[in-house]
Amino acid sequence: MLGLPASTALKKSLPKKKVLEHFGAEMSSDRKKRFDSEIARMVIVGEVSPASVNLREGAEIQSFFVMLITLKSKDFDTENLAYIAKLFGQKLLMVLQAENMQRLAVWQGRLLMNDWKNADEYRIMLSGDSLDTAWACIVAEVAKLPRDDCHTLNERLEIADKRAKIEKEIIRLEKMARMERQPRKKMEIVGKIRKMKQEIQAETKNDFL
Repeated sequence: MLGLPASTALKKSLPKKKVLEHFGAEMSSDRKKRFDSEIARMVIVGEVSPASVNLREGAEIQSFFVMLITLKSKDFDTENLAYIAKLFGQKLLMVLQAENMQRLAVWQGRLLMNDWKNADEYRIMLSGDSLDTAWACIVAEVAKLPRDDCHTLNERLEIADKRAKIEKEIIRLEKMARMERQPRKKMEIVGKIRKMKQEIQAETKNDFL
């Protein structure tokens, strides 16, 4: 799966009952029903470690796992994936599958996902010489982060979040500018938009320095 070496392959089911029992105290009855109704099955299909690939242990990561999560629909509650990641307790690359489509998800302080593609279209490259580096590259790919050798993975995620918020605010302000009838207020809004776009352009330029 994902083009990973055959040496990483596993096949171990994770019963839904185990997740429900572990988080039973904090899950409402409605949450339990949604978890059970939206997730069909969970199977650990791979383990990436020094024993299975030619990568050394990292300072933080000694191994990570790949889990195939079959969903009953592409319309699902992402909180279910958070429960799975927290229960597993180790770095986990989740391959979500529904309606003959797949997308990848990881938990890196929060849930990150990429887009749906045709089943088995995704391929993962194990870059670098350690599991820390390989995992950082996987997260960056899933989160669609631009290349950046000057910041840590978490710093890059924070930068991406900040940029996304600015872009969302620009869209809101552009809508306000189109509706504003007073020239002075319209110019003030346009000025804010210009300043935000310049900030994004400056950050983008720094990404490639």
